[in-house]
Amino acid sequence: MIRFENVHKTYKTGTDALRGVTFSIRDGEFVFVIGKSGSGKSTLMKCITREEKPTEGMVIIDKYCISKMPRALVPILRRQIGIIYQDFRLIETKTVRENIAFAGEIIGVPRKKLMQMVDIVLGAVGLRDKADSLPQELSGGEQQRVAIARAMLNSPKLIVADEPTGNLDPETSESIMALLSEINRTGTTVIVCTHDSNLVDRMKKRVIEVDDGLIIRDEKGSGYTAEEKHSLPQSMIDEFVPEVVSLSEITGVQEPAKEEKKEEPLPEFPSEETEVKEEKKPAKVEEKITVVATPSPKKEKKAEKKEAKKEEKKDEKKDEKLPPKKNEDPDFPSDEDPDFPSEIKEDKDK
Repeated sequence: MIRFENVHKTYKTGTDALRGVTFSIRDGEFVFVIGKSGSGKSTLMKCITREEKPTEGMVIIDKYCISKMPRALVPILRRQIGIIYQDFRLIETKTVRENIAFAGEIIGVPRKKLMQMVDIVLGAVGLRDKADSLPQELSGGEQQRVAIARAMLNSPKLIVADEPTGNLDPETSESIMALLSEINRTGTTVIVCTHDSNLVDRMKKRVIEVDDGLIIRDEKGSGYTAEEKHSLPQSMIDEFVPEVVSLSEITGVQEPAKEEKKEEPLPEFPSEETEVKEEKKPAKVEEKITVVATPSPKKEKKAEKKEAKKEEKKDEKKDEKLPPKKNEDPDFPSDEDPDFPSEIKEDKDK
């Protein structure tokens, strides 16, 4: 229903109230917006009601970008939003009934229908007996109830409350928050900006924490301060843990169950490992067959040349190793002997 996309807000003084805020709120949620003074939470709330226009980014409500909405359409937007202020903003000269009916008169609701609507919301906040009283005759809690009844008059889809319990005592604050919780159960989205840590801790709703213009925490079922997951009630823990994941899978204790599944896979859904093995095995066999059965002719010629060269080298080596031929008669000198007498040579020639 509500979506902030990279929203920046810089005032003329140079103050960066929001610096790239992004979040979304679904229909029917109850959300607390918390943070220190000057953190930017009030600016965030004013961007929802279009009291402030973002410098950059988009604020989207029901698929409409209200950050780019013309001023003429802003009153139409606010008719769909119920706004509750810290200072009540009641007209002192009008009765409780008239204060509530004033919001309907602006819209142009017929008088008869308007009175019926006023009676319904007075009954919802428990102030039917105070319908003809003036605001100064009421307590602080009763005045805040009148403000809530006025916000409920048009049956808005969204109620924005800026510090609704800031001026109230703890008991009255609890009754006001209980009333807002009942309104939320009817399907209305409720966003509450507050400093009341006790109420936030008790209600355990979604908390968006703003600090220095940035969202530093966004948790469901949380308190005013960040808490560890195991410290929350079991009902809140179930919201964080998906139903598919069991405690045994998180701790890793029951491993045998996983092995049984791997050993007996369904034939309809084979695992990726078996598919890879089946593809690799025939590929290896084919490579062996191709190498042995069909050698390339080029390789054969090279092998023959190598063998021929080896044989030639072997023959050359054999010739070198053979000793020179000698005469059988050891007393007969050879031609190579330098001491051979020249006379014998001459007799042989003759």
